[in-house]
Amino acid sequence: MACLLELAAAHATVFLFALVGAYYVLCLLRRFHPGCGMLIFSTPVLLLNFLLPVLFHRATAGGSSEVTCLYVCLLSWLANLKVLAMCGGRGPLPGCTRYWTCAAALLLPPCLSCPEHKLGAAGSQTAVPSSPLQSRLAHTALHVAVLLVWGVTLNVFPGVASSLLLMVVVYAQSSIPYNCMAAAAQLAAGLEVADVMRRPWRASSLTSFWQRWNLMAAYPLRWAIYEPIVDGPVAGKDHPEGRRRGPWRMLGVLATFVVNGLYHEYMLWVSAGHLTGEWLAFFVIMGLAVCGEDALKAVWRRHRLPTVPRLIPTMVTYAFLVGLAWWLFLPSYAAVGWAETTARGLAPFMRVSAAS
Repeated sequence: MACLLELAAAHATVFLFALVGAYYVLCLLRRFHPGCGMLIFSTPVLLLNFLLPVLFHRATAGGSSEVTCLYVCLLSWLANLKVLAMCGGRGPLPGCTRYWTCAAALLLPPCLSCPEHKLGAAGSQTAVPSSPLQSRLAHTALHVAVLLVWGVTLNVFPGVASSLLLMVVVYAQSSIPYNCMAAAAQLAAGLEVADVMRRPWRASSLTSFWQRWNLMAAYPLRWAIYEPIVDGPVAGKDHPEGRRRGPWRMLGVLATFVVNGLYHEYMLWVSAGHLTGEWLAFFVIMGLAVCGEDALKAVWRRHRLPTVPRLIPTMVTYAFLVGLAWWLFLPSYAAVGWAETTARGLAPFMRVSAAS
């Protein structure tokens, strides 16, 4: 009983610190314009969000599961990206004028689909896609079923089939918490929330895949890392020569993937207690591959070479993705056992639902 009370106190403390951080962010929005001053005074909340997963893990003394620590890491990481984007006048925070709106925009991973965000090609404005509530609930149920199948069939399939199923599990585990929070936001406040995935299986290139995969991280990474490098540190203050392209765009892409890889390693360290460097290597290689793909496309267009059938780049894209994930991403993911832990946690709820 005492252990449960300590665990509940740790969760409540994290939530309280997060609410205090949201109030601090709202004060910054009211007192500063985007720029260096806002960035300097944002340091306390950035440090708080960075250290919060470590403090949570130590406060629970290992009583909390690795998956819970993982999600605390994820929420604090997304919050920091949104704060950095805010300092450049980007993302969902600059338009917030009320506390609870600011807290929701900062602390909830779903991105509101009301603003228009840059997707697709550079400079194009497209509304963030959003799914209806029924669709979110159906997808969540399907993803839960995938995790339960993984838990039941663990060590049953041969190596290749098990690895392919694990890739589907990564997709499902990335979507479940997001869709649950998005459904809650739609039910409680009627908010339109962006989708977490945009049919990544339809991607015919690496660039297209990463524009479709895990958008709850893709949007904040774009606002906080990519756009300041390509468009300028502060939104609305363009570079004298206009939008930067070529090497600057490649630098923005590489920086985005490197930051993503570093924080994946940080999440692994907080929740599992060790580093491998494999996830950082995965994202660095992926960033280089995306840059190489863009350069190849530019050469192809410049020389007006014939269009390649869509099936060929699609097959090459997924062969590269699967091969690199099998080599560098999946081993650490499987060793930590996040999927099995989540499946074990969901199983009792599924048994209760079946009995009722």
